[in-house]
Order: sequence, then structure tokens, then C-alpha cells
Amino acid sequence: MRILILAISISVLLGLAVSVDRGQAASTLYDAVPLADRESLRDATSKDVSCQINRNWSEMYKLYDNRKRISLQQFIRDMNTRIKLVEFSPTAVTYIPPSNDWRIHGCAVFDFAVVDERTVDAEITAKHFPDGWRLSEVVITPRKGPQRCTAK
Repeated sequence: MRILILAISISVLLGLAVSVDRGQAASTLYDAVPLADRESLRDATSKDVSCQINRNWSEMYKLYDNRKRISLQQFIRDMNTRIKLVEFSPTAVTYIPPSNDWRIHGCAVFDFAVVDERTVDAEITAKHFPDGWRLSEVVITPRKGPQRCTAK
């Protein structure tokens, strides 16, 4: 544990991203996250995904990283235009020091084909504030490197 904290501290000082990318269970997937924040990030991510799958926009808005300061009504209008999320399975967690964000990378399934695949690479951006985590919606992202989501 001390080595992990030291590695994170050194990476933050050097401006490097810290990542766990093992396709492992959630209990180890979030190992790069400091222990004090790990469970709350895992819970917030789960709730964010559940709200998006169930299209519960009012509850999702409470977790939304609202840097654009949009109203609940505008948020609901915007989210109703999005492709319906069916599933999101996290595969990696990365810390981005310049923005102080965490990226939860994963595989997402949407309700219709996107780029000829139902399962696509996607991510959630999370930022910790004094009153808790604020997250983005699940967004489709190009994946760098050889590991990609495969169609289900």
C-alpha cells in the first residue's frame, strides 16, 4: 500500500497518469484510487451508470459534473437526445494530474449499432469535490493501444 501511494505521489509530481488496466474485478480495478476515496468513487460510478441506463436524469443530475452550469431542465433535454446506454463494464481507472480527474475506461453497450458495433470503448470522467464525486455521462471514446472492447 505504501508503495502504491508513493507511486501515485511521484506520478502526480511528475505529471504522469496513474492507471490500473487489468480488466480485473472492481475490487482491484480501482487500486490506483487512494483508499479513502476508492469505495465512494466505485459507488458513484455505479450509481451514475445505473441512472444513465434507467434514464433517471434527475438523480444523475445530482452526480453530474456541471462545469457548464446548465439547469436540470436543460440537462434532461440534452440527455434525452443521447443514445440509450444498455451496459457499462469498467476495465481501467486512470488519474489525470493536470485536471485532477479520474477516467473510468470501459466497454459500453448501446441500444443500437455505433460504428457497426454494439459494444464500444467508452469512459466516464470523475472529479472529487468536498461534497462528493461529480461524474460525466458514459461517452464513446477512441481507444489507444491494442486492447479494445469486443462485440457481444
